[in-house]
Amino acid sequence: GYNYMNLQLPSILKSLVNDVIITSNWDYMWVLFRYLVLIFFLSGVFGMLRTFVTQYMGSAIIYNLRDDLYKSLQAHSFRFYDKNRTGDLMSKTTSDVNITRMFLANDLANFMRDGITLILILAMVTELNLWLSLIMFALVPILFYLIIWYKRKMFPAYLKMSNQLGTLTSSLQENVTGVRVVKAFGREDYE
Repeated sequence: GYNYMNLQLPSILKSLVNDVIITSNWDYMWVLFRYLVLIFFLSGVFGMLRTFVTQYMGSAIIYNLRDDLYKSLQAHSFRFYDKNRTGDLMSKTTSDVNITRMFLANDLANFMRDGITLILILAMVTELNLWLSLIMFALVPILFYLIIWYKRKMFPAYLKMSNQLGTLTSSLQENVTGVRVVKAFGREDYE
């Protein structure tokens, strides 16, 4: 509903130029104005509902994910904690879960919204001009290829950033809990 409402604006502008300005039918301008107000109102309502639903679903999923992660951490043996640094585990349970929440609440919703918008635009363009729509249909696979290529290039950088964040968190945690040892040996500058 939100996407459809926003895509009605070009047709209103077309009617404003063709049916009001060119023909000097100023009474029809008030009809368009009321329609425009209705579109903005419905667009706001649909946008608010979409935001509420995606945020609620993202929060519910993340709550369960964090709960499961914590239970999993509690079930591991001492050997597991000897092999894994505390900072890495903290980083994975906080920043990685937050990234997942952002994906569920924002990126996934935006992907769905943009996909629906693309379909609506293609339908509108097909109705207006068949040749123009065929050109757009030819460009869509190229666009998807570029998006996939970009994501593949960015994934190693994200993985490296996540590992470095784990190292940083681990170092910070060790230094804060071992601050007395660091100060006793005069290693503040090094640490």
